[in-house]
Amino acid sequence: MLSKFLSSDSSFCNQGWVLLLKDNSANQMFYECSECYAQYDNYVDIDKQALPLDTHTGEIVIPRDEEIINNSLFGYLIVSWKGKKLIIQNGEIIAIWNSELRSYDQS
Repeated sequence: MLSKFLSSDSSFCNQGWVLLLKDNSANQMFYECSECYAQYDNYVDIDKQALPLDTHTGEIVIPRDEEIINNSLFGYLIVSWKGKKLIIQNGEIIAIWNSELRSYDQS
């Protein structure tokens, strides 16, 4: 099973993990912050601007692995937390744990 966590913090609160979700009612995948619930239709929007609150209000589910792969979204997902490093699908280290600050430093 693929991780549903993404490599970015929400630009809305700069705290939460961004999750990949699916609005079953609209049959549309989107991204949502685990902390402030800001929503984004596209991955590139995470560093820019969130959608109006509660844009996706239908039946919200975690997408199946097949849906993620078929929509070419797996590259944005974190696949490993080993050695205090966050690694995405292509092997790129996108953040390293900073014990002093008690947070991840983005690469």
